[in-house]
Amino acid sequence: MDGVTLAVARLQSTSDQQDPLSYSPIAAAATTVIPPEQGAVWACPQPEYDDGLITWTLGWALLGRIHLSGHLDRMPDRRRALVRDAVDVYKSIRGDLAGALSFRPLGLPGWTDEWLAPGLRTPGDATAYLSVWRRGGPARLRIPLRHLAGGALRVDVPHPSAPDAGGAVWDGEGPTVFQPRTPGVLLIRLGQEP
Repeated sequence: MDGVTLAVARLQSTSDQQDPLSYSPIAAAATTVIPPEQGAVWACPQPEYDDGLITWTLGWALLGRIHLSGHLDRMPDRRRALVRDAVDVYKSIRGDLAGALSFRPLGLPGWTDEWLAPGLRTPGDATAYLSVWRRGGPARLRIPLRHLAGGALRVDVPHPSAPDAGGAVWDGEGPTVFQPRTPGVLLIRLGQEP
């Protein structure tokens, strides 16, 4: 990708990688070169995936411009509902994505990193989204967010909606994330307390 191509193309595919575990570092690094509203991030859940892998596959696309593929017509209703939930979350946040600035509290993603955490923050830091992906390592991780430190923030997890999916709590300096599964993903929304 380069600036000249991005100046004339409305969309740019981030990758044609189809392995769900290999796509995650690509998606995590995509906003280093392409704005989230222009980056086509492929989510290709398949009928043979378990619920966790379907959620994982959809999770990395939520901070880009989701491009849904896969044999959705062959999925049982319960798994199609997982897809529908993720798309509904994407629709609810996509207005915030245009004009958002990317940040990476864990640094640039490495190909084999156990935890990945790309984020987007809206102008004025009114809202920040952090997509946290666990591929290994301990089930808890504290993520420093210097640009939001010191304030009282509301933290919620819009994706996945399953009650056993994990969670996050704010301690004034950053969220501590709990992700019981590998692979596991959480989309965390951080906003000012009302």
